[in-house]
Amino acid sequence: MSSKILITGAAGYITGWPAGPFKDTDAVFETEKQLAESFPIRNTDVSVIEHAAKQGVTNFVIVPSLVYGKGTGEWNKVSVVLPVYIQASLARQAVYKFPENTKVSAVHISDLTALYGRIVEKILLGETLPCGKEGYYFALAHDLFLGEVLDHLALALKSRGLAPDRDTRVYPNDQVAADLLGVPEQFVQTLWNSGDSIVAEVPLRIGWRPTWSKERFFENIDDEIDAALELGKAKSSLIDSLFRAAQD
Repeated sequence: MSSKILITGAAGYITGWPAGPFKDTDAVFETEKQLAESFPIRNTDVSVIEHAAKQGVTNFVIVPSLVYGKGTGEWNKVSVVLPVYIQASLARQAVYKFPENTKVSAVHISDLTALYGRIVEKILLGETLPCGKEGYYFALAHDLFLGEVLDHLALALKSRGLAPDRDTRVYPNDQVAADLLGVPEQFVQTLWNSGDSIVAEVPLRIGWRPTWSKERFFENIDDEIDAALELGKAKSSLIDSLFRAAQD
């Protein structure tokens, strides 16, 4: 069997791309390459894809959106964005949101791992899959609006006695948001308030069928609070790397 590599990207770095719906069947690689220097993850994707081609390695780039749910792996069990919001809300017993009700795409961790499994299954069966520069897989199960998510979070925290009221407050500016979230100001909009208009086609073509919907997410939002209470923030170097980048 020839060498294969699965790369995990992040839908947050699609901020600033051409207006209008952008599909994973469009010129994703070429667009990333044009914008590579504007965000580190874009440069990583481009470098890995080009190096893989030189080494004769087949690559697949899985691009998850806002990931939620508690994982079952040995190391990291939660994603980055929602736990940061929840931890900040728990610490201050108040939920803050941005003035915009930004639309994002979302996926439950079980649906995301199912996509990885689907790709591996197809590889083992010897089936031909989109790969290389055409090997982008947008892992998008459904849309969410961040303002609506945080409104539901405030209600859930109030019902559990973790906040004094169900009202959400609005960040007056990015500096306040950065201070409350504990992230560098220059990355606040990109990673915690960036919307997308992207469309997943490739995963559906290979038979991926996500089982989580927006309605199911809201019905189980207490699970996100439980995970944050149990595990805290993600075991990820992302936040530290953002602070290092902000100092450069």
